[in-house]
Amino acid sequence: VTDLYFIGNYLPGNTLPPLDHWFPPNKFDFYYAFQHYAAALMGRIFGMGPGLTYNISFALIMALPVTLAWDFATRFIVARWRQILLVVAFTLGGTGATPFVHLTHDTPVNASEQQLINDANDGMWSSQRFIGLFDQQPQNMNTELGRSLFPKQPDFEARELPSENFGYQYYVGDYHPPLGGFYLLLFAIALIGALECRRQAAELSADASTLTPHSKIMQALLAMTVPVMIATNTWVFPLQALLVVGLIAWRYSQKDKPDWAALWFGGLLGFALLYPFLTGFAAK
Repeated sequence: VTDLYFIGNYLPGNTLPPLDHWFPPNKFDFYYAFQHYAAALMGRIFGMGPGLTYNISFALIMALPVTLAWDFATRFIVARWRQILLVVAFTLGGTGATPFVHLTHDTPVNASEQQLINDANDGMWSSQRFIGLFDQQPQNMNTELGRSLFPKQPDFEARELPSENFGYQYYVGDYHPPLGGFYLLLFAIALIGALECRRQAAELSADASTLTPHSKIMQALLAMTVPVMIATNTWVFPLQALLVVGLIAWRYSQKDKPDWAALWFGGLLGFALLYPFLTGFAAK
């Protein structure tokens, strides 16, 4: 319902920020709504209603990172089984904590239906975030193995870090910001892969001038993913910036500096387009 409400605010195409249909006459200015805005934009382009827009966009947001991972894998990996393994590991893979969760917690035989539901729910999110919160709650470590491996630490403030892999997004089941974050991450990696392939091709080509325009565009798009990440999944914005800085450092180590004009153009253009949103976001 929340996702549908977010999309419904943007769908009429009013000047941003639009009217908040839930709390009029307030304006709708929420920092996790970039994917909903993108969905509403697609709905307006194709003349779809809010329900159809919600469902088709949700499938697309889920599919974009997966299909991009498949396209990227098939260009660099020859064996089909390895391509499939890589994409399945990305799409459905976990953190490795699932065995610990099941071995350290035991649901009573006479548990109620609600307790079974609660334990299944706790098991899912704790498999993603087995990092100090779940294992420091005595009711969770109710097996002998659990109590011996993860004893309660006195005066310890348990922390729940935002650690989420892609497979967890299917469980969450909404327009979760990490979905767009994973897409921008894979988009940046794909751009880096294409740029490196073009760089190697230019070294072997007698006439590398035909490769230059496309390389400029790709470097501009790569830099643009950094400000776009602020609106998409703010938590990992510093990591996205670090990824781009890593490519720049790699290029200098290879005695082939990047195109700074293209990088600055893409980065500043992204910030300029987001400036109205960022001013409201920073004020709150």
